[in-house]
Amino acid sequence: MTKSRADSTNNQVALADVLCRITNELVLLKRGTMELEQAIGTLTKFIDSSKLQSFYQDLQFLDNLGQSLESLAVFVANTADNVPRDWQVDIDLSASKIQMQSIADRISLAEVGGNNHPTDQTTTLFF
Repeated sequence: MTKSRADSTNNQVALADVLCRITNELVLLKRGTMELEQAIGTLTKFIDSSKLQSFYQDLQFLDNLGQSLESLAVFVANTADNVPRDWQVDIDLSASKIQMQSIADRISLAEVGGNNHPTDQTTTLFF
């Protein structure tokens, strides 16, 4: 069961839970970079072979981006493990600053009775 921001009377959420939700978002972004790399790999079949070397060098940025997202996801998940459970944040206030509503909703909706901890899945998603 989830509470929407509109009907919530208590906007305080454990910081560790918010960090876990952010980890999940980083994992989604990492998956997106992997899918993009695969799609671009398919497109390279249609590129003049004399231009491929330069093209692959330019694509290193995408690989670095994926590695950065992976590292950040692991860091945030590990930080969530170390944050005292009584540290609370006003999730609605923070989420109101996010321009993409879908991300704001995923991060701010408080799950009642759920386990938002991504540490186990974060480490296995990348390898």
